[in-house]
Amino acid sequence: MRTFIAVDLTSEIKRRIADLVHRLKFAAPRGIGWANIADLHVTLKFLGEIGEATLPDIQKAVSKAASSAPSFPLSVYGTGTFPPGSRRPRVLWVGLRESPPLLDLHGRIENLMTGLGFPAEERAFRPHLTIGRVKSWPVTQALIGRLDEYRETLFGDLSVREVAVYHSVLHPQGAEHTILFREALRP
Repeated sequence: MRTFIAVDLTSEIKRRIADLVHRLKFAAPRGIGWANIADLHVTLKFLGEIGEATLPDIQKAVSKAASSAPSFPLSVYGTGTFPPGSRRPRVLWVGLRESPPLLDLHGRIENLMTGLGFPAEERAFRPHLTIGRVKSWPVTQALIGRLDEYRETLFGDLSVREVAVYHSVLHPQGAEHTILFREALRP
């Protein structure tokens, strides 16, 4: 079963991002695989394919990480691309304001998952929300320009009070995510 650990967003923030994506689609009617906004989340750790027998150990580790981390505010802010500043980006994203508590929570989860045998991520953690993936070219400069108009936009604030472990099933029309369990952070 394909799994990952993430923080969910509020429905209001998802609505604001959906409005952005709706506007961007006019600048790029083709060539972009748009994310299902209802499934947007902040991925803390992608676990990949696991066996069901591993779930209890993962739940204990996530519970340990969550119970040792306090709840914290998080701002969904700005837009950009990966690679940054590229004329041929592969990923379009909505960002997050710098958040030491989020980085700390990610570090706790990363360490505990590494202890369970999951490989450590080689790239630096760059929290973001993927809203689109470039499927084919040309993607117009109009799209990049339109996305850039939102680089200093606040999409909303939320209070992170829990993390969740998701099961992800891939379909031709996109991934379908189901929450397997949630663990609360310290109040």
